[in-house]
Amino acid sequence: MMPATSMPFRHFVKLQAIGPNCGYYPEPTKSILIVPPHSLEDAETAFADLDFKVTTGSSYLGSFIGEMDSRVTWIQEKVANWSETVKELASVADNLPQSEVSAARMAVCSESMRRHRR
Repeated sequence: MMPATSMPFRHFVKLQAIGPNCGYYPEPTKSILIVPPHSLEDAETAFADLDFKVTTGSSYLGSFIGEMDSRVTWIQEKVANWSETVKELASVADNLPQSEVSAARMAVCSESMRRHRR
């Protein structure tokens, strides 16, 4: 059980109190608490007042933290998006001159790099 007096809860409340003195303004709505599946319900209850997103897994700095099932789903979504983008690029290559295909390829590479960083 994760009561509202749990260590992560207390630390975040303290951070909200002392952070502004150091120029740091924590925003609970932008915070993600990753917990094991057996703690999910307790954590959602404990952090409900702070509006944390409580989950068993989430992307972080272009990678993934959390349970294997959530990670597999995340990877499948990434692969599906990449596959669709490559198919669109291939269809463009059939109808456009080489210079336009090159520009489209560069756009796809840039988009891929942007997505990978998320």
